[in-house]
Amino acid sequence: MARAFDVSTVTASWVLNAYLIILVSLLLAASRLGDIKGYRRVFLTGFVIFTAGSALCGLAPPPSIS
Repeated sequence: MARAFDVSTVTASWVLNAYLIILVSLLLAASRLGDIKGYRRVFLTGFVIFTAGSALCGLAPPPSIS
């Protein structure tokens, strides 16, 4: 993947580490929110947000190639 994006292996590993740190942080926050608001409500809210975001991505115009 690093070769496909023409970046060094070190840069690619930094991107992976940043992604994992953010994912773990959001997971901890979501579990705490689930304790407070209820797991079903948090799950359904996340599902609706994900579905709406996926629909918007599907409706987005294709990028112009220059």
